[in-house]
Amino acid sequence: MIAHVVLFEPKSSTTVAERDAFIELLRVTFSEIDTVQRSFIGHRQKLGVSYESKLGDATYSYASVVEFDDIAGLKTYLEHPLHMKVGQLFWQHCDRTMIVDVDCFWVNDKKI
Repeated sequence: MIAHVVLFEPKSSTTVAERDAFIELLRVTFSEIDTVQRSFIGHRQKLGVSYESKLGDATYSYASVVEFDDIAGLKTYLEHPLHMKVGQLFWQHCDRTMIVDVDCFWVNDKKI
């Protein structure tokens, strides 16, 4: 399994309507591209636990995780026209980001 993990911070100038339109496009993209096995997007929660104080200033308000069976599935997703539209809106409204692709070898206490 490959996980495409995106942490991001919208620009302060991004309106609620623009944010909501971007999230809706993500939802459609995740549901329309067949190689997406599972996905979620969410807003960061601050729990007041000790590790939060060690994160520094470069935190992100949103996270998205998209799972694929393999690298070929991720590449299909990245090259899909819907993902290209996501990328355009993302860079238009994103202040900063961290993106990492993870080759998962443990899932639910099982080695894969």
